[in-house]
Amino acid sequence: MATINNKDLTKELIDGAKIQLSFDDVPGRLASAVVPTMEVNPKLLKKTTYLGILSGRASTGSGILVYRGTDDKKVNITNINIANVQDATSDNVLMSLKATINGVVRTIWTKRKATTTAVTTNDNLYFNPALKIDKNTDIIMDLLFTAGTSILDVSILGFLED
Repeated sequence: MATINNKDLTKELIDGAKIQLSFDDVPGRLASAVVPTMEVNPKLLKKTTYLGILSGRASTGSGILVYRGTDDKKVNITNINIANVQDATSDNVLMSLKATINGVVRTIWTKRKATTTAVTTNDNLYFNPALKIDKNTDIIMDLLFTAGTSILDVSILGFLED
């Protein structure tokens, strides 16, 4: 039998198993048939949620807000989905998604298309480890076109941390 010598593990065992010290003894040994399992660092496990959604955008422009950052939380992006439909009259030649990483605005996704071509696209980006965006900065989409129809949907998933 292995002896448990880790005080933090013993405390977690008491708390997690809701051992009542006035009635129960805290196990100090692991039986040979017991296989302990634990989260190595549960503080690193994060719940992914929608951070920003841009839906149905159909006009040209730069600096179109997809996500507004906060000054008290770090933003970690795990997934981005970008769906786009353009008719043949659309002259949309460039779309790009930008975010500030380590104090520098960086393009994290770009799509180019031949003009006067009908297009339907769906791009999925996955980041493992998560893409860390600076606090208090925005994630923006730039669209460059002057004619036709271009409908864009952007979903950003990730988690916030202190």
